Amino acid sequence: GAKPWTTEEMDKFFARHKAGSMARLWLMLSLNVLPRIGDVGGLGQHNLKIREGVQWLEFQPSKKGSARVAVPALPQLIYELSLHQSRQSFLQTEAGNPFASPESLRNKIQDWTEQAGLPKHRTQHGVRKGAAQLLAAAGATQYEIMCLMAHTEAKTSEIYTKDVERAELAKVAIEKMAQFKFADVDHSY
Repeated sequence: GAKPWTTEEMDKFFARHKAGSMARLWLMLSLNVLPRIGDVGGLGQHNLKIREGVQWLEFQPSKKGSARVAVPALPQLIYELSLHQSRQSFLQTEAGNPFASPESLRNKIQDWTEQAGLPKHRTQHGVRKGAAQLLAAAGATQYEIMCLMAHTEAKTSEIYTKDVERAELAKVAIEKMAQFKFADVDHSY
């Protein structure tokens, strides 16, 4: 039921919430690792790892049966993290404490989206869905999307890639159809 975020909504959010804001950090984290609401609030310094000189974010999602997530950190996220003091939990309340629950973070996200002038009920799950759709449109395979979303079965991620893959397959198929030279068809156009 969550409505996928569009690129226009993400742009509008970033335009309102400038570099160094907790809101921007939340969305950058969310786009980098596509976490569920129950996991994004717990991400912190302990999740940053260095692999062959590159910073990665690694965590085990709390949802039973989810695969471990290990993803290189986007340069934009690394920059955003540099604007915040190092701490156990990246996302914190105005009082400097980690969010007490996924629900308290969900409420804050609603505040941030409202401040950005976005429609009501833009959610963490909507960011996951929107980012997965953007990745599929950019040519990411369902297996690549699976790795970011902590899915363990391809059919779960297929919902994001199926339409894009079908459109590409139809394009290839029609290009093949165009190669046929039918006897009573004008081919001059």
